[in-house]
Amino acid sequence: MGLDFTNIADREGAALYFIHDGQSRSQAAMAKLADEVSRNTDKQIVILSASDNDARRIIEFYHLQGSNMILIIRDNDQLQHMWQQNETPQAEHIAYIANQIG
Repeated sequence: MGLDFTNIADREGAALYFIHDGQSRSQAAMAKLADEVSRNTDKQIVILSASDNDARRIIEFYHLQGSNMILIIRDNDQLQHMWQQNETPQAEHIAYIANQIG
């Protein structure tokens, strides 16, 4: 699922957005978590730096604060679930929630 106001390619269904603060440590952590999640779901996974134009648009659209977050967004652009900053859910838990969405 690609939000219309971003340049992210559209794919049917819900999508998971892993947004990091741009530091190499958090980028690596998000990439690792996203990789683990991808083993348990076929949902679209997008990793972005918070300074990326698309990430800034997403953050503004949903009126979010902070820079390290994981979002599950439905095909209709509804924000289904979100983890922010110091919340570190297990990959299996993220995939489970994503898979519950049609």
